[in-house]
Amino acid sequence: QGVDLLDVSSALHEASPRTLSWVLSRPRRNAAQPAHVQIWEVVGGIGWGKGGIVVRQGKDSSSPRLQERLRTGALVRGLEMEGSRLRYEKMLGDGPPTGWVSTRLRSGHPLVVRTKKLSWSPLSSHMA
Repeated sequence: QGVDLLDVSSALHEASPRTLSWVLSRPRRNAAQPAHVQIWEVVGGIGWGKGGIVVRQGKDSSSPRLQERLRTGALVRGLEMEGSRLRYEKMLGDGPPTGWVSTRLRSGHPLVVRTKKLSWSPLSSHMA
């Protein structure tokens, strides 16, 4: 098994740009279909009184739910995409460290969207 990523949410304040760039761009093992190293932001889960979106153990929507939800505003790294399902690794925010989420509701309303809040380009361009 590969080494897990640093807990980026606590390391962000202490990491140098070079270290952070390495952590964020590090290839993952066993990713059947990479999500092209995309950062996603949770935008769903507002207004339902639930505080976030459902996370499941597996990619199927019938897979068991995790107890904790991925909170609105969390930033995650996409590890794998299958249809409208995203396997993620949490970078910032509250919720399970990893799991599968739907990227949108059946109505088409987005639950997670790609973001550049933590993009590779600024980190790479500031490296010495």
